Amino acid sequence: MARQYRTGSLRDELHRAGQEARALGNVATEIANDLRDLANKELELAKAELSEQVAKAVRTVITAFLAAIFGFLMLAFLAVSAMFALTELLEFEMWASALIVTGGLLLLAVLFGLIALMGARSMQVGPVRTIKSLRETINWGRAQMKWRGKSPSSGNP
Repeated sequence: MARQYRTGSLRDELHRAGQEARALGNVATEIANDLRDLANKELELAKAELSEQVAKAVRTVITAFLAAIFGFLMLAFLAVSAMFALTELLEFEMWASALIVTGGLLLLAVLFGLIALMGARSMQVGPVRTIKSLRETINWGRAQMKWRGKSPSSGNP
């Protein structure tokens, strides 16, 4: 009779171990499904963020192009006006007035080129928020794997 009790106890233990293994498999499947869904949502977020950045960049480029065209026209007329003013008011030769105005325009071009270069270096290109969110998700997933990986029989949640 003691032998039957022992066999029954062993059978119960094996049955319980099988149930725990299935439960662990279900948890692993659930985690894998959650991570796949999360990865898909992160990918959608990255696409949306990049689309938003591209649209904003296109609007900015178009606006800057229009401003550049009108600015160029204004500078051309301003340069011609300055050249005539130097010739009339200071009685410079026309070629000397043109050379002085051209030198001034060159200095302005260099100054604005350097400002644009500094601005371009500070730009962030890419899905910065998505990368941050993805890192947080990975850390969360690792914590979930550690938490769910604990045995229910060990008394840990």
